[in-house]
Amino acid sequence: MKTVSIKWLVVALVCSLAATLPLHAQSGRGTITGVVNDSTGSMIPSCDILVVNQETGVETRAVTTNAGVYRIPYIPPGKYKITVSKSGFKTGVRGNVEVLITQTVTADFTLEVGEIRETITVSAESPLLESSTSEIGTAANELEVHTWPSFVSDGTRQLQDFIFNSMPGVQGSSWSGSINGSQTFSHEVLIDGI
Repeated sequence: MKTVSIKWLVVALVCSLAATLPLHAQSGRGTITGVVNDSTGSMIPSCDILVVNQETGVETRAVTTNAGVYRIPYIPPGKYKITVSKSGFKTGVRGNVEVLITQTVTADFTLEVGEIRETITVSAESPLLESSTSEIGTAANELEVHTWPSFVSDGTRQLQDFIFNSMPGVQGSSWSGSINGSQTFSHEVLIDGI
């Protein structure tokens, strides 16, 4: 009986230590998305997408859907090089695609018929779009996010208090305030999409 209780004590101790380890959050991440089509405007499925962080060299791969859409979520802020390739088409390349914290950047490609070893480099094109609804935001790097104040009430972090005390475009308080001209009592706060 004594050995059984010691085993449970060790298991409980290991579980409690594991629970105190810092977790790697995705809140400081961004997303790159886009559509790949040909010169006639038809979507190209099954294209190979390679996204490379130009500062660290870390690669992320994806494949376009049947509708020619790709999405690379949860990437750290930074500048990226995107390469799109498909057999029967020239390879498309776009560099210096900048992703900020929580930003969704759209980078569409139009591939020309040709050999895959031929490359089309996109350099002078309309600016990348940031997809948003009626959102307001501010650009910050990951270091800045970690230095922002943590408002604590009732023993927990209060993200809404931080927003209403520090962000632009807000009026009122976390209880009855409005964000970016919305109605009072109508704001919603999402953390990592939740």
